[in-house]
Amino acid sequence: MTNSHLAPNSATAQRDNVMVYFARCDGKIMLAPDTRVSPKQCGLDPNKWRRCEAVGAKEIEQVSVILARQEYENKRQLKVRQSMQELEYIKTARINAKLRAAMNYSKNDVAASKLQERRWQVREDAALAIIASELDPTKGFDPTKRSVYLEIEVRSASTSPLAHVGRKKVGIV
Repeated sequence: MTNSHLAPNSATAQRDNVMVYFARCDGKIMLAPDTRVSPKQCGLDPNKWRRCEAVGAKEIEQVSVILARQEYENKRQLKVRQSMQELEYIKTARINAKLRAAMNYSKNDVAASKLQERRWQVREDAALAIIASELDPTKGFDPTKRSVYLEIEVRSASTSPLAHVGRKKVGIV
């Protein structure tokens, strides 16, 4: 008796339709590196993290959407933090340009400093626009607009071995 979903020469039975992940009570989840590990083996506190399994394509897709939303939010927060750090530097540079223009070393120096001050102002406005756009509550995660998909999720294809006869080979052969 053989099971087609088991690896042919494996000592332990591993199913290919199971995805293991760890969940925390605040809603954060992370994929397990292997289906056989526990949170403690991954260095996570077993009192805060629990091991969960998604069985079947539908459950795996639901967990995938949650992970995608979580990564989208992390990316947004990272963008905001980066813009906030740049904003401090831009403000300091703009003030320095303003002070240099006020020192009146020469006519050309004043003009160059004022030009630099305007450039810093444009960069500051751009950083503030990024922060405002990322913190906009109407701009949220939309799972239908994900940009990373498996090829099989994008278009349907025949599973017949004869369906690709005579076609040009695509990808790694």
